[in-house]
Amino acid sequence: MHQDDIDRLHAGDAYFATTLAKGLLLLRAFAPSGGWLGNKTLVERTGLTKPTVTRLAKTLTQLGYLRHSPERGKYCLDVAVLELVNPFLSQLAVRRVARPLMQGLADEVHGAVSLGAASGIDMIFIESCIDMRGENARPDVGTTRPMASTAMGRAFLAAVGDARRLRLYEQLRHVAPDQWPALSRTLEAERARYLRDGFTVSLGDNDRTLHAVGVAIEVPGQELPMAFNCVIAPSRLAAGELTGEIGPRLAALARAVTAGLVAD
Repeated sequence: MHQDDIDRLHAGDAYFATTLAKGLLLLRAFAPSGGWLGNKTLVERTGLTKPTVTRLAKTLTQLGYLRHSPERGKYCLDVAVLELVNPFLSQLAVRRVARPLMQGLADEVHGAVSLGAASGIDMIFIESCIDMRGENARPDVGTTRPMASTAMGRAFLAAVGDARRLRLYEQLRHVAPDQWPALSRTLEAERARYLRDGFTVSLGDNDRTLHAVGVAIEVPGQELPMAFNCVIAPSRLAAGELTGEIGPRLAALARAVTAGLVAD
């Protein structure tokens, strides 16, 4: 999100709290890399003016959401942000129901299985399991990946309602207008695959060292679908295994999680 998005959301809405939106925008600027960020980087990432960044950063530091290093002249996230994250994660029964099934599939296919939710035009991971005997890196909870180039994100786009999907398409077009014609064809092809086969595919589109399938899931109490992915190194895959075996298995996992949530 950027200052331009705040201006667009604020237009014609007298109840839109722009100061609050700018403060949250500043916190989100730390998401891509974490670590320490200076005013110059925060201005570039948010589109906010330098005086606004300075004022908001000082306020967020006093509230415990940011930490300031006088030696570095920079800020990083502080522990108070966990007060916002933990209540959200703890209320998600889907994580508890899905975790053992995700771990079982990750171990069996020697890969990683993650569950994510939409955040703007990205997917944010809320649970991940990896093959305990392998060398895969576990994506941390809170890790973000681009919606359009990942199997997880493509599954979400295929499952979400038409109005929401078209709004997301417009945001993606705005971000990368030159790439949009090719990207839109890919997304529509994956949506057709999802309707036909029940899963989407990414063959190294986000990370050339990884192939993945994705499946969406409707979660009680959540307005929007969430989505699973199963990610495997191409060297571990036999010809046709990703779409012939792993995609259907991930779809079966999603159905089992849905049944578990109903029975919970």
